[in-house]
Amino acid sequence: MPDITMLMIGGGVLGLLAIVGVLFSGPSATKSRSRRLESVRERHSRSSDVAAHAQLKKIMANRAQISRAEGLASSLIPNPELLRKRLRRASHELAAVAEYDYAVMNEDLEAAVGHVSDILDGKADEWLVSRQADLPVRIERLRRDVIKAAEKI
Repeated sequence: MPDITMLMIGGGVLGLLAIVGVLFSGPSATKSRSRRLESVRERHSRSSDVAAHAQLKKIMANRAQISRAEGLASSLIPNPELLRKRLRRASHELAAVAEYDYAVMNEDLEAAVGHVSDILDGKADEWLVSRQADLPVRIERLRRDVIKAAEKI
């Protein structure tokens, strides 16, 4: 029995020494060299894929530095420039509504669901002209409202 106990203690000590050795050995020279080489390639590459990958790595590194509270606050508070950009894009999309066969205004959820259901069932021609004859006027008014909202931000 004492031999097994000594073997277990010896194995534990060797394992502990191996772990301490790995912890104090520092970064691998090969990994450091490959990271530096990759950094130089990203900086001096003319490829858009490499540049995009480098930019993504920078963004992820910056995000890691933001504390959790700051991250939560920034996700709840909208970025004004991004909001303006989204509203401008929405106004351009609204201008393209005339290119589609059907357009449904989502002012009343039940009515909008009914209109979409009619479109899917092939019954849309019954209400398309009569119920939404003022659609182009409403779309243009909505588009102008979106542009005004974007300018106020």
